[in-house]
Amino acid sequence: MKKTTTPAKKHQNLAYIVVSRQTRAILKLWRANPEFRIRDTQFGDYEKLGKEFDGVSEKIDARNRELTKLRKERDQLAARLAPLNIRARSGMRGYFGLRSPEFAQIKIGASLAA
Repeated sequence: MKKTTTPAKKHQNLAYIVVSRQTRAILKLWRANPEFRIRDTQFGDYEKLGKEFDGVSEKIDARNRELTKLRKERDQLAARLAPLNIRARSGMRGYFGLRSPEFAQIKIGASLAA
């Protein structure tokens, strides 16, 4: 099953993209016009902050790619394991009996903490 991105998450990602694009555009314009000033911020400080933001964003993107691969692997393993679980539960129901305490331990939703 494909997981969809929530509107809030899309908006959040879009906001980061906008911040990154604006920062690059401001840096380009500021670099071309060094006489521009902001009272409490120097060009170098702004540039450094922009690079830090881009660096963290790249790390997040890389880890998201890693997580995507791991999620696909997990989903493939779950698809292989689920039918075996069904067969095992069916066999245990026949072996232990429908009302046995052993079978009660593996009833769906009985205990997810185990």
